[in-house]
Amino acid sequence: PGAIEALVEAGVESIEHGTYMDRESIDLMAAHDVAVTLTRSTIESIKELDRAPDYYREHAQQALDSQAEQLGYADERGVLAMGTDTGAVGQKHGDNADELVHMVANGIDPLDAIEISTRDTADLLGLGDTLVVSVPGRR
Repeated sequence: PGAIEALVEAGVESIEHGTYMDRESIDLMAAHDVAVTLTRSTIESIKELDRAPDYYREHAQQALDSQAEQLGYADERGVLAMGTDTGAVGQKHGDNADELVHMVANGIDPLDAIEISTRDTADLLGLGDTLVVSVPGRR
């Protein structure tokens, strides 16, 4: 199996980046209640680096295209969570909201992006019943 499948079978709770996930790996994540955080902002930053070699920027674009291709299906299957690579190239503390911008720019409904980034991510962290989030139905 691929890396994602091996990690899901090993019992992880989340996959970070999900760069080359496909429908089979998304279905497996959904079946095992595993979330994926896409960290698109970091990949966007790498793509924009002037000092990065062309092949590196091309690889970053391929990764973004791959994620974008599967994003809607991952949303349908309920496996998305919000994550960040704060501290990585081009990523400063406080810029994690850029991930919501990327979700919406790639077809996720704005309210869904907010729910993914609050309720769903709180649930992933085991804090869904203790954090205050601005989503109907939550305490």
